[in-house]
Amino acid sequence: KTDDGYKISEYKKVQDFFVLETLNYSGGGKDELVSLKNKYLGIIEDAVSKGGDQLKDLSYTSEYNRSKAVEYTKRNPDWPYYDGSNCQNFACQCLNAGGIPMDKEGSATLYCDGSGVVQSWTYVPGFRDYVINNSGFGLVGQVDCDLRYAQPGDIVQVGVNAANRHTTIVTGLVEEDGVVKDVLLNSNTVNMKNFPLSAYVYPCYSLIHIFGYNE
Repeated sequence: KTDDGYKISEYKKVQDFFVLETLNYSGGGKDELVSLKNKYLGIIEDAVSKGGDQLKDLSYTSEYNRSKAVEYTKRNPDWPYYDGSNCQNFACQCLNAGGIPMDKEGSATLYCDGSGVVQSWTYVPGFRDYVINNSGFGLVGQVDCDLRYAQPGDIVQVGVNAANRHTTIVTGLVEEDGVVKDVLLNSNTVNMKNFPLSAYVYPCYSLIHIFGYNE
């Protein structure tokens, strides 16, 4: 924290801002890098002002324990770890800690058997497809919600051309005069805690609101 606000003190080369910069940088030196930074740091502010989908009135039988999901903040050796692509696996572990059950029923499933073959548990687009298509038993959620509906324990997915590269879990909100300006996130593959969505700088994002689950 500085007199001018919060600043990022350190990045690892596998982290998202570095990856996005290197994908878009064409060799124009400092001026181009500054331009890229300003472009991407304004994305979430613009997105918040435009809004997203309103919440639906979806029914469910059991409450999601958001506090327990958010408290799940460290790697757990009892679960498999997927080197270089653990983000969705981690997010699903958080959901499970909050009471969301593994779902092996019907055409849309969400479970982990240790093999990594169930793509809804370990693959970013696979989880999104599960939320869209699931009915009956298991998680009840909605994709592409307006950020003002974000709550701790919800899921945010981000990406370059679509929100399909990286998954995070909401830990808190940044508000001004009751208006959501940014969302704080936990994630790994690289460990991130209370990291602002605006600093992820991906041009595409999707808030997945978790209502609860059906038993």
